[in-house]
Amino acid sequence: MFGLRRGGFTAIVGCGGKTALMYLLAKKNNTSSVLIGTTTRIFPPPPGIFDRIVTPGDFLRRETGVALGFNGEQDGKLLPFPIGELDRVRSFFDYTIFECDGSKNLPLKGWAEHEPAVPGFADVTIGVVSPCPTGEKISSKNTHRLDEFCAITGAAPGDAVTPAHIASMVFHPRGMMQKAAGKKVLLINRVEDAVCEKYAEDIISEMPQSFMNGLCLVITGSVLEEKFKVIYEKQ
Repeated sequence: MFGLRRGGFTAIVGCGGKTALMYLLAKKNNTSSVLIGTTTRIFPPPPGIFDRIVTPGDFLRRETGVALGFNGEQDGKLLPFPIGELDRVRSFFDYTIFECDGSKNLPLKGWAEHEPAVPGFADVTIGVVSPCPTGEKISSKNTHRLDEFCAITGAAPGDAVTPAHIASMVFHPRGMMQKAAGKKVLLINRVEDAVCEKYAEDIISEMPQSFMNGLCLVITGSVLEEKFKVIYEKQ
């Protein structure tokens, strides 16, 4: 459903469920050989997510199950695989699925020029957003890189979040997909009731047609509930 390509590299960016989506995609493909990890930094996964660990320079062979790749640990977080080494290592796996963005567990974000950290060899980039912040007051409590978020959305601290703000965060040239490589997929996550479903529809309605034309898939649903619906697929 998410357009993963066997032998390819999938990058996950955005805010509102990136890590959970990576773990879910790994679980759903665990009868194959899967590598998960990050090009930024993440907290170690909970028990049961992975079967083995891969670090730079390891001798590898193709094995069924989920491997966790990282390059050491600092301040309780796993450090990223070097991009050059990752390009070599991924050839030993059927699917490589990496979180390539950080949002400090906040539902809104603005992006610096060097973000997200998507490798140029990615075959699929999945952007994840949530409609849940709609109606909340914009502040540093719910927004990572507040100044950048306001710059790309036209919002100001204290404004109520609108579907238009969330849409701008996605489609703006300096937004979530600015470094996307390969096929582009949009997931509107945490759509678990009628209210959030309406917000998701409103977010999509705010997207310019030119941006929509560049997407391969638009999916709504819930990573937590493992329920998804494809609402747009490029033919």
